[in-house]
Amino acid sequence: MATRIMSYLRAQRPNGLKFDMSHARPSQRHNFLITDLYNSFDEVETIPSLNVERADVSRTFLGRMRDIIHTIQPLSWVFLVCLGVCSSLITISIDYVELFMHNARRDFANGHNGLVSLCIWMASSVVLATCAGACGQYISKAAEGSGIPELKAILSGVVMPKYLVLRTFVAKVLGLVCGLGSGISIGKEGPFVHIGAILANQMSKLSLFKHVEKSLSLYRQMLAAGVAAGVASAFGSPIGGVLFSIEVTSSYYMVSNMWKAFFCCVWCGASFALLHKVGSTEYFLPTDFKAIGFSAELMSFAFLGILCGIIGSLFVHVLSNVIMWRKTTSLSMIKHRFKYLWFIACFTSFFTFAISLLHETDVATVNEMFSSKTFEDRGLDKWTGGLGVYIKLLFYLFMKIIFSALAMAAPIPCGTFIPIFTMGAVLGRFWGELLGVVFTVSVPGVYAVAGAAGIIASSARTISITVIVFEMTGQLNHLLAILITVLLAYSIGSAVSVSIYDMLLDVKGLPYLPALQTSSLYSRDASDIMSTNLFPLVMNCSQKDAEKVLEQSPFFYIPLVDNASNMNFVGAVLRSRLESYLLTRRRKMEEQFEQIHGVSSPAGPPTNHHRLSVLKRLWNVRKKREGYELSSSVEEAEMMAREDQDDVQDEDTEVADVFVDINHFVHGNEVITSPAASPTVGHASPVSIETLRLRMLESPIDLSPHSPLHIDMAPFQVTPNTPLSKVHYLFTMLGLAQVFITKAGYLVGIVTKDDMLKAHHSIAEQQTTTRPVSATTSLPGPARSPHQLTPPSHDLLIPAE
Repeated sequence: MATRIMSYLRAQRPNGLKFDMSHARPSQRHNFLITDLYNSFDEVETIPSLNVERADVSRTFLGRMRDIIHTIQPLSWVFLVCLGVCSSLITISIDYVELFMHNARRDFANGHNGLVSLCIWMASSVVLATCAGACGQYISKAAEGSGIPELKAILSGVVMPKYLVLRTFVAKVLGLVCGLGSGISIGKEGPFVHIGAILANQMSKLSLFKHVEKSLSLYRQMLAAGVAAGVASAFGSPIGGVLFSIEVTSSYYMVSNMWKAFFCCVWCGASFALLHKVGSTEYFLPTDFKAIGFSAELMSFAFLGILCGIIGSLFVHVLSNVIMWRKTTSLSMIKHRFKYLWFIACFTSFFTFAISLLHETDVATVNEMFSSKTFEDRGLDKWTGGLGVYIKLLFYLFMKIIFSALAMAAPIPCGTFIPIFTMGAVLGRFWGELLGVVFTVSVPGVYAVAGAAGIIASSARTISITVIVFEMTGQLNHLLAILITVLLAYSIGSAVSVSIYDMLLDVKGLPYLPALQTSSLYSRDASDIMSTNLFPLVMNCSQKDAEKVLEQSPFFYIPLVDNASNMNFVGAVLRSRLESYLLTRRRKMEEQFEQIHGVSSPAGPPTNHHRLSVLKRLWNVRKKREGYELSSSVEEAEMMAREDQDDVQDEDTEVADVFVDINHFVHGNEVITSPAASPTVGHASPVSIETLRLRMLESPIDLSPHSPLHIDMAPFQVTPNTPLSKVHYLFTMLGLAQVFITKAGYLVGIVTKDDMLKAHHSIAEQQTTTRPVSATTSLPGPARSPHQLTPPSHDLLIPAE
């Protein structure tokens, strides 16, 4: 039948029309998605296209095998395995050292009586807290805090080189170990996330994994996998770790890249389970709750969700006020780094020593709250005797809020998840015990699990905590009840305050575009905030004019116009590529002078040191005004100047197509000869050399569509009356560095991501007089520089030490 159909089709086709089935096989490139190759809208035009037409090589056996290996990327799999295993090893090591230090402090203090025991307990806490503060002061300030707000900014496109270096890794690990050992109320999930990202960054520098560092898109995917591994290693929950990392750190996420994070977290989870069996460390115990059906009891979980939403938002408000209090107070004990650490160490250790309820670690307390047995059945008299279980649970919750707010405002490596999780577990247990007096309820431990998940959902704005607690408890019997609690807590928290990570972003002044919220800002248009000092390149402009534009322009993309009078918009040039192009022209010119005459420029050809001085000269004025530090090394400067996936090639290769011939600048009867051939005529006078140099500077640079500059002939542009809400959406979803404002094809302005941030900042300053800090759209922070160095919106932010 099929043969007859094909014969009929051949008979019916017009003369000369042929059905060529030889190319019906799909291309090997179908294994790639566009999101595997590009990381933002800007890169789609700036990265040279891949050679999809592979000629006949792809049809050979060796060509197909090479395509398969390239698609599988075996080294990337090895990278992910190593990343997951190393994250687990570091996590377990930190847990083991923390538990050892806690037990050692307790045993040493218990070996004495009365006041001596208290002094030993407090002194050991003060010493360890001081060591934790010293790690930030003397090793790396970038190690202070959670690390999640910084990674949220980094994954959105901001470059902060000091946050992912080995020095920060050492400070983070040592500071976290000392901080946890001191007994102050801090968590470790945020630092583990930061450590996982640093591991991914440092592993990408190894020669075996150089392909990761050279590909910006792949580098970002591995960085996101490191973040997920940090969460997974903290709780032993690979699925929840991936989802939590996406929710907390990403504005948008390419789902096609999720498999890398899952693969890494699977190895991380397997290593976590194995190492916990081998070593003696604390971990969350599985539960054995009975199933909760659809009944009136679900209403009690709904009320618990509302309560968790209020308490979670209250804690974010308290923490933001403590942080701002430390910044604005004149009290030396609160403002000074080490005095504040001594204060909270003494305050916390005194109460944890004097009150038996506060003796245990957070993990041990959570396991007590999650237990399906009553406190009496487990012999936990500390919760039942005296004032009663309800007063004791409320007292613990109150003290935990105070301890955690004070500790998280300290300048040490610290997380927020575990202390807040413990608060929720205690709150949920209180609610379950209270309901048990009036109604017949399920095990109170179920309410503890729901409360822990609900308060995290409220404070961190995450639904994935549901998956994390399912993996931690090993049960799904309570799925519906916990989902009700989490969703209601999330809704209440969103209505009352911002996320704790967004609050820390704003307080630290990190260049991260806030979420779109109701504001008078969105009644404005792009023309209200656009920059009109454009400093464009003009077609057929000279080298001298282009260098002047580089010195004056603060933009990541330099606009290209037809002429300066009518500003007819032609395209845009990547700033760092233009800089490399101009430096290469100068260097090649000087090399020809040296070859022909044996004479070079007094300064010599541009070297690495010269490139560093150029970078400093271009950025120094702006960065001094912003209060930031510039790099003092060639390596850091080159890292800051890193462009995009064109870094697959070396800098010299990027500009290899630049052609400069000094004979083009020789006019009339001028002759250039070798000095050996004619000493009298061959030696050009210094004036002649300088004349040729001036002519080179006045010569036009190549701004054609096929020039080595890879000019983007279709940059993103909007009209002046575009609403700012739409511009905000473009920056967030497309990862743009800047948007060109055109009217009828003529360039009239530029809006950068920093223009949006400054607009948010000005609105927030007006709102702070009538609204609490934690509820503002954007908190006051330092002005951000409009010059950005790495796509999609890679601002240079190097906080002053």
